[in-house]
Amino acid sequence: MQSFKSTLQLIEWSRKGESDIQRKGEYLLLKSFPYFREVNFYFRPVSSDSSVVKQHFLSRELQPVIEYFQSISQFPKVMVDAGGNIGAASRFLQLNFPEIKIIVIEPSKENCKVIKQNLNGVEYQLYPNALWFQSEKLSLDETKGAWGIRVSSFSGTGDSVEGLSLQMILNLSEWGIPDFLKIDIEGAEEEIFQNDTNFKEILKKVRCISIEPHSRHGERLIRNVLSESGFNIENHGELIYGFRL
Repeated sequence: MQSFKSTLQLIEWSRKGESDIQRKGEYLLLKSFPYFREVNFYFRPVSSDSSVVKQHFLSRELQPVIEYFQSISQFPKVMVDAGGNIGAASRFLQLNFPEIKIIVIEPSKENCKVIKQNLNGVEYQLYPNALWFQSEKLSLDETKGAWGIRVSSFSGTGDSVEGLSLQMILNLSEWGIPDFLKIDIEGAEEEIFQNDTNFKEILKKVRCISIEPHSRHGERLIRNVLSESGFNIENHGELIYGFRL
């Protein structure tokens, strides 16, 4: 229902002339929006994609990240988008910081197809994996739709995906430590924050992080690790932010 409402709201904005949305085959194409006159962003109609588009291009959920880097006059060179979905967060950052290089981690094959269209012309690397605390075959649960994909240790049946640690992905990328790390991986962050010691070492070199917790335990764990890593911690909406001053 929320996805349907979000789709209707985006279409209504288009009718008012505040955005330009066109039908392109199986997708809708967002060509412009109030804050961005040239977006060219594809999404699937009446799906969780509409909520993602609204979240990043209307609500501008990651605006605190933009303001942080502007305040320190040090624009991000590399971003890791863990749980890339259809590339909305990556595109939002790139529209604000055109020179940014983006490492996208997304376990869904269908989402990866959309990412490739949305990041066309952007300097990015796409890893069709799940962010995890080690190299491991994982079960892939897509029953909650494209916005609620979950992974867990492989059960022996069903769809699977290769889980990789952040250090492994950075080694493959060769772009170095990210200035901005965005994590939205539907609960898997708890395994990483608890079990990946290399992840904690990487955090000490990251300037800014945004992460969505999915339980109270997870929120406490995240805040403790970020505090130990020297971040100034803030909450904005559903996200926890860590800013290095």
